[in-house]
Amino acid sequence: MTTDLTVLADAMDASAARMRRLHEGALAEQRHWLRDADPDSTVPVIRVDLVKRPLVIALRHAARLVQANGLAKGWWYDPHSGRPKGASPVCAIGALSTAITGAPTPDPMPDDAEDLDGELRDAVAILARQIESGIDDPIERIAHWNDADERTAADVASLLRRAAREVTS
Repeated sequence: MTTDLTVLADAMDASAARMRRLHEGALAEQRHWLRDADPDSTVPVIRVDLVKRPLVIALRHAARLVQANGLAKGWWYDPHSGRPKGASPVCAIGALSTAITGAPTPDPMPDDAEDLDGELRDAVAILARQIESGIDDPIERIAHWNDADERTAADVASLLRRAAREVTS
């Protein structure tokens, strides 16, 4: 009986943490609309279908994370930046992971996109569709695009916002 209660308590804690992250993302979205409407984010999250809303919030929040923290290349976040994980430069997938799970890398690290948790897997798939490439694996496709020498944080944030628009259309 104790084990069942412990498992239930752990599941409730994880669910509460996810809800807090989504709430923080929604608040950031509201502040964003009140202050400086982003031309790439034309649909207020309140008008998005309830099922799609967490994904839109996560994609837009990931775009803000890349712009605020900077762009990492070669890994999901820059562990040598001297900043805590939540404030370190992140790549496109690291920003999505941070927005959805609260950490820039999942634990354990996946071998491919199929090993990711549901919401992160969906967000990665939507983002990968925005990139024209012959690479099949969504993680590899995004990583190859993200790590290009000419890629900037603004490019990555714009791609994340474009993916959010795809969800809203």
